[in-house]
Amino acid sequence: MMADAIDESISELFSPGVLEEFHNALLRQYDITRDEMPYRLESAIKLLTNVFGLKATDTIGRVILRRLYRKFDLQFDESTAQPSTNALKLQRKDSRRSAIWINRPT
Repeated sequence: MMADAIDESISELFSPGVLEEFHNALLRQYDITRDEMPYRLESAIKLLTNVFGLKATDTIGRVILRRLYRKFDLQFDESTAQPSTNALKLQRKDSRRSAIWINRPT
């Protein structure tokens, strides 16, 4: 679900071509495939920050979080959801836990 939320958000914010280049750059620079991306978010966020800057990456992160909340049928609270600092823990419908860490690169 996380990979879908990232893909849909980048494609919607920019274009399918930008999404394709994002995946190509992840593979070239970090050896990360689309399927591995949810497990290596720090590198994906670092790439976004290098390309778009810190403020834009925070905005992109919020869009991704909003979409992810919708996928889990949760209410998104803008005042508490800060993509650069929070860890979002969601209880999946199949009772498996999913921890998604979204941290600003240092």
